[in-house]
Amino acid sequence: MITDEQQDAIRQLENDGEGVRIAPDSRGHDFLILDSWDDVRTVERILDPKADIGPDSMESGAIDRAFGGNWGFSDEYAVCDDCGTVIRTSPDSYSWKPDFWLEAEEGYHCGDCVREDPDDYIEHLVGNPDEANTILSDDELRSRGFAKVNDDAYENGWHDRQDEPKDILAKAQDKEPNAEFLFSVSSNAEFATQFDLWERK
Repeated sequence: MITDEQQDAIRQLENDGEGVRIAPDSRGHDFLILDSWDDVRTVERILDPKADIGPDSMESGAIDRAFGGNWGFSDEYAVCDDCGTVIRTSPDSYSWKPDFWLEAEEGYHCGDCVREDPDDYIEHLVGNPDEANTILSDDELRSRGFAKVNDDAYENGWHDRQDEPKDILAKAQDKEPNAEFLFSVSSNAEFATQFDLWERK
């Protein structure tokens, strides 16, 4: 259990620009994001002042107890710049798909915020062979006027099949020059990604 004084001390580190941040997760529970093991050791000393924490310690017992394992490093987690909730930004399985959008100018947008108002996200994807939707469901794309073009999913990976999005998009645009096209990832596996082309006339 974390005391108010300990939480204030941790939040002061955040206010001071140290590599420490507390933000709510999707269930509203506190999640601790740390930049480095030095930051882990600093927070460990706040949570357990009597512990003998050396300069090379990689123990996180006090953090685990205080946050219930609800913590991670900033190369795996970020915070939504719209609603302030924690976003996982690195894969935790072969089938993982990003449920966030990192916009160059505006920063991170979690999947929930994108789904509330997806127009800018869709505009970013339209005509872009280097990006694919990983947030909106097929039904959400259909509700925005898109229809799937291909019957069988395209695939790109380490095996024989190497469908190239730029070529697929160019052929579709030649056939329907006035339509809008975007790609959407349908599934991920260890050695390949399957994706679809969607069209809005």
